[in-house]
Amino acid sequence: MKIGNFSFVLRIKNSSEKVGFRFQAPIKLSVYFDVSKLTLDASLAGRVSQRIESPALLLRNVSTGRWTNAADTCGVEMLTRAGIERRWYFDPDMSIFNVYICHLTQFAIAF
Repeated sequence: MKIGNFSFVLRIKNSSEKVGFRFQAPIKLSVYFDVSKLTLDASLAGRVSQRIESPALLLRNVSTGRWTNAADTCGVEMLTRAGIERRWYFDPDMSIFNVYICHLTQFAIAF
């Protein structure tokens, strides 16, 4: 997996809690990919155009400094209560990646 050239931070506006805000229920984050632009990166071109790998949304664990799967921020019990069966899914025909998250921090997209 390769992390893209950009990461981003999601925060609650006007919140005193800068990073790590936790939701009471999962929220769905949807990301659109322009596959034609991703294939310009030679290291991604084959994997993306052939749909060998699905994207992943990673989050930066501030205490360890490591990148981990953002879909794991929601526990099974929380997802079940919300009626969510899959933590994430990728629609390659529409180039949309959807992932449920339960906390805010620094994120990055990886293939």
